[in-house]
Amino acid sequence: MENLCRWETVDVIPMKSESKWYFTAIPVFLITFLTVNASVLSMVDGKLRDGSVMELGRYHFTFDAYNHIHADESPSVVAWGSSKMREAFNGNEFEEFSVHPEASFYNLAFAAERPYYRLPEVASLIAADPEVLMLELGPNTFSSLKTPLDASSLERMNSILFHRPLDDDTDFEKVLDAEDKTLLELGLEGRLSASSRYAFPALENKMVDRFADEPTGWSCDEKMTNVRCVPPPGTPLFDAYLRQPPQFSNYIERAKVANDGTLEEFYGERLDKYIQSTYHNPQGTMNKNHRAFDYIIEQARGAGIDVVLVAIPYNPVFMDRLSASQWDYYYAAIENYSLREDITTIDLSRSPHFSNDEYFNDYSHMAELGESQFTRLVLPSIDQILTQRLGNTSESANYPAVHVLPAMEFDVQNETHISIAIGSPTSLRAGGGSLSNHSWVVQTSNEVTAIVVEPNTGQSSIDITTSPHIRYCFSSPSVGDKYLWIRSDSPDFNSDSVWLGNDGNLIDTGERGVGLKSSVEGKLWFSKGDNGERLVFPTVEGSNCLDIWMREDGVAINELILTSESGWSPEA
Repeated sequence: MENLCRWETVDVIPMKSESKWYFTAIPVFLITFLTVNASVLSMVDGKLRDGSVMELGRYHFTFDAYNHIHADESPSVVAWGSSKMREAFNGNEFEEFSVHPEASFYNLAFAAERPYYRLPEVASLIAADPEVLMLELGPNTFSSLKTPLDASSLERMNSILFHRPLDDDTDFEKVLDAEDKTLLELGLEGRLSASSRYAFPALENKMVDRFADEPTGWSCDEKMTNVRCVPPPGTPLFDAYLRQPPQFSNYIERAKVANDGTLEEFYGERLDKYIQSTYHNPQGTMNKNHRAFDYIIEQARGAGIDVVLVAIPYNPVFMDRLSASQWDYYYAAIENYSLREDITTIDLSRSPHFSNDEYFNDYSHMAELGESQFTRLVLPSIDQILTQRLGNTSESANYPAVHVLPAMEFDVQNETHISIAIGSPTSLRAGGGSLSNHSWVVQTSNEVTAIVVEPNTGQSSIDITTSPHIRYCFSSPSVGDKYLWIRSDSPDFNSDSVWLGNDGNLIDTGERGVGLKSSVEGKLWFSKGDNGERLVFPTVEGSNCLDIWMREDGVAINELILTSESGWSPEA
């Protein structure tokens, strides 16, 4: 965020010497007024929390949270991490099923968090005296940060520093890079600078709120409805907010219900770009984030706090797109931390318990189902630590059963062949007009999966805009033409043909499309269109989409294989 308080040099008319005191007195008076006047500070604080001065008010709440936790005499568990942890950790559900009903579970994770940002909070966290600190362990834990920090990172760290008690221990500063220390608003001088910088936009927004029709920030005073704002401390709403803040909406669920192509777009080029983000990839060296992470662990352990590292899972579609060695540094770190006896590491990064995208609301954040799955998998380990610290409990463990959803199927890929998972189409669309009751249906019989157009009433279509449609999006490791082979056990010659397309564009295969029935006994694989030409599918490196439209209802498809070898045959 740009500096919202900026002094500019202007030409002025010289004044008499006895009047020059005025120019010195104004900034002195202003700074004193802003830093001493409690009502102004309260106003500034409120505008920081409502997301009007800074986009994310959640960067301004943690020190009030530590005061709240310290005042709560019950045993406590505190979770730190990014929005992935914020969406996964439901303190209310942990408290409901824990064998330690006296324990409190607090969610202090916030969006775009990195370990380096949280260094100013370590002393206050320790003073809050929780029993357990749960830390997100992810690729972002080891992601890169510029030196000196970029503007966005500086704003986030300075937001945290603004609320930090001035008498807190400053040991964390030894972990900061020297170039960053010169830019961060540290100590009393930094506090005065930040007060002045925040005050002007806060006052301006307050005036707009008073006289304009639309408020500048989000309201969290009476109901928590937005992830960008924080309710006032000391209220029942604040206590509830610390256990489970507002959650993201479920984009994937909406896209599946809409069935209008948004899901395939979401899992297409957008996902490819998301995967390459520096935030979702380790830098691969012992960088400032990794050093900060280790410092946080050592400080917590030195203060007698048990540390639990949780490697949080990503959407399985995301995981399928990772290159073979993309997260090697991250996986090696998980292994190394797992070998330490003084901390607990829970590795959910490749857990089969999150192998369906219904656990997620987007690429990396958990939906409500994933959130409850997280509780079921993590809580037993937390309870075990609490029992070791607090002694045996009279409560008997009664954890809910782990959710079980079928694992998603993905394309088996190499440089020459791509086998498409027939049972997991990217999208399905029913027919229109006279075919409105027709659709592609996935069927499994005797462990053999096929996708079939039902019902089989002898109808056909030459109009792909009303024909039942399926799409399979896949990732190709290389650019070039691929030869398509289709395996089919279609029932008869009146129920055996389809139209093909590439990224929504119809491929010319002749007047009757692609026939998938033969008079040759035992022939199940097909590679030519009605025009007699090979089925050629041009691919780009990365995301591609194969479209199939019904030509005749009742048609069945059992397997799809793309190969770069023109002479290869699955019958060979």
